[in-house]
Amino acid sequence: MAARGEAARHPSQRTRWAARLALVAGVGLVLIALPRIHAYLGIATWSDRVPAALDNPSIAIEPPVLADARADYCAAARALGGDAYLQQECARLAIRLSGAAGDGSHADERLAEAAASLRRMVAAAPNRGLGWSLLAAVEAARAAPSGEVAGLLRMSYLTAPREAASMAIRARLMLRDWDGMPEDLRSDAGRELALLWKCHALKGELVSIYLASDFRARAVIRRHALVTEADLAQFDARVRAAAAAAAR
Repeated sequence: MAARGEAARHPSQRTRWAARLALVAGVGLVLIALPRIHAYLGIATWSDRVPAALDNPSIAIEPPVLADARADYCAAARALGGDAYLQQECARLAIRLSGAAGDGSHADERLAEAAASLRRMVAAAPNRGLGWSLLAAVEAARAAPSGEVAGLLRMSYLTAPREAASMAIRARLMLRDWDGMPEDLRSDAGRELALLWKCHALKGELVSIYLASDFRARAVIRRHALVTEADLAQFDARVRAAAAAAAR
């Protein structure tokens, strides 16, 4: 009994080594995490406003604010290298800045920066479908060859077949050049347009795409997404309501 009590008061050599190894491992994990913690602290001031605004284009962000936020996100991305989320946000901020810049060399530079960030993103996380979708949209805006855009769209369909944001991006891209796209992509896009209408949460997105499209693209939407007379009637009512709200 006394021996057991003495052993409890004086841990064995093996126990002491185990405790030391656990301490060293804990310190190592903290040191490994420090760069990530430091990088994300650098964007903490933007976390409550930038991602939500980037998800919703109707939320305006002043160009100086966009530029400051992008500088912080890109600094964090450089510190961590292969962080796909930070590369994605750098790209989305550059896309917004290109829109604010209008036409010209400044907008082109921003789109080139967005493309570079997105290529780093898909290299780090090739299963992140939104990266492929955004890259297809950016390269289309940069007048890349249609074959390159088609290849990026195929990767988007493969990695994000039911992701709402990617579905909306793909629909807009396909409708811009429907006849110029390969047959397999037109087939996929036709099914996706029907799915946008069938999903209640995405009906409004399809209406927005319709209102922003030319008459040829509108004909494609009506042909592929709206199967029954009831679909057509409900869709047209939504279109009229959305157009009236936008005109107010």
